Amino acid sequence: HAAARLDQLDVSYGPEERALRVAGSGDVSFGASPLLRAQLAARQLDVDRFFAKDNAAEPVRVLPAMRALLSGIPSAPWPVQVEFSSDQITLGGRPVQDVATEVRAEGAVWTVRKLEFRAPGSTRVSLSGASAQSADTFKAALSVDSTDPDALATWLQGRNDLALRSQKPLRLRGEVDAAPHSVAINAMKAEFDGGAVEGRVAISHPRPGGGARIEADLKSERLDLDAVIVLLRSLGGPQGEWPEEAQLSLDVGRAMSAGQELRPLQARLGYGPKSLTLEHLRIGQPDNVTLEGSGSFDRAAVTGKLALNSSAASLSRLTALINPF
Repeated sequence: HAAARLDQLDVSYGPEERALRVAGSGDVSFGASPLLRAQLAARQLDVDRFFAKDNAAEPVRVLPAMRALLSGIPSAPWPVQVEFSSDQITLGGRPVQDVATEVRAEGAVWTVRKLEFRAPGSTRVSLSGASAQSADTFKAALSVDSTDPDALATWLQGRNDLALRSQKPLRLRGEVDAAPHSVAINAMKAEFDGGAVEGRVAISHPRPGGGARIEADLKSERLDLDAVIVLLRSLGGPQGEWPEEAQLSLDVGRAMSAGQELRPLQARLGYGPKSLTLEHLRIGQPDNVTLEGSGSFDRAAVTGKLALNSSAASLSRLTALINPF
């Protein structure tokens, strides 16, 4: 009357011919505070096949597939706590290895207490301390260590254009705040080849069927802009898939660009489908050369206005500053 032991659990989710199957054991506590605890495992799972049509197991787009998978999980009839592990999960045409997670369900709300896995690009991902704010939102501490962020970005975006490139490690820490139409990384600290940045990055889809919007507020003591641009082009993917709108704030104490030292480099800019606005720009050099500016541009009419202020000991120093741009 108080408890039951489940010696053998077999769980199948999805159409019979391509279902995801796991097995394990568990126990149930009854009474005023009922709880089903289960330990489930699968040596291999094929998520690509799960989403395949006509039994053609083509690689899926990783992030949309994960959203669809999580949104399809049914509500639990009573509180559930599940520990799950898998040696390998095929997702997006690549193996995700050493998956370990612990989740808890209260009705329609699923809370991820822990999630760890090894992703493409020799990447170790960890989510911990997740707390659900509602049925489809949660917050968690995020840790990412990747020796090849190019390969990681290619996998996440469902691209197959990965070529042999020099590996440049990426280490990222932050607090993830996820909702149905947005995801943000707050208190972010990222270290990569060329420097380190901290701040906040958020990506959202504010309108159904509309393009993405990205907001970034970043600070750095020292940054190699050339290395950053290479990394952003890799992570951003094809130009046609870049966000429709963006708002960027950058404050760098010492930046290197095209062999020049810029001290400081500050910028606030934004763009949308119709316009590009440069709210503030300040560039300096160690030899007392400064350049400040602002402006706005109409992308449709290809017209705009740019105002610049500068101080320099000579015109040659000013031209040397702006020539690389």
